[in-house]
Amino acid sequence: MIDKLFSSVRITRTATREELTALDAEIGGLPASYRVFAEQYGTGLTNGMILIFMPFPCAAGTFQFEGSGLADILNDFIADWIADGRAPGELDCLEPYDKQSVGVAARYKDLVFFGKSENGESFCWLRTDDRYKFYALDRAFLSLRYGGDDLMTMIGDMQTDKVKAILGTGYKPLPSSFVGFA
Repeated sequence: MIDKLFSSVRITRTATREELTALDAEIGGLPASYRVFAEQYGTGLTNGMILIFMPFPCAAGTFQFEGSGLADILNDFIADWIADGRAPGELDCLEPYDKQSVGVAARYKDLVFFGKSENGESFCWLRTDDRYKFYALDRAFLSLRYGGDDLMTMIGDMQTDKVKAILGTGYKPLPSSFVGFA
């Protein structure tokens, strides 16, 4: 429930089931935890710095526009890397930070971007069969970090010292807040 994830909440606009069903059909599947977040919280600033894209026009941008924009940037980065004779997953090119991230770089075209931080990190999921795993990429796409199997849990983990494993050792626990956009 809302009071379990955030200590401070202000909701302005949430996604409708119809909007989520349309997005699901468009991109070929949505994690259940993304659906829950979009229906309960919607558009806003999560944990004081994270923007999760929604399937409707809002200040964070639409899922389709912002997500595909990040994918295009990543694809260009990887193309340059490959042109230089390197491969995704090597040092400084989606380098896996943890064992759960090993092998993800080889499937970079399957990553679905659903959010970004005000500091430039990107958030995505990867679907394998009927399971989704969530990841954080640093602002330069140099490294890839595992966030978990559930968006709500990942958001909660970033409010604890686990944020260091998800976003980097320079982070302190993020604020337990959700502020909806007007």
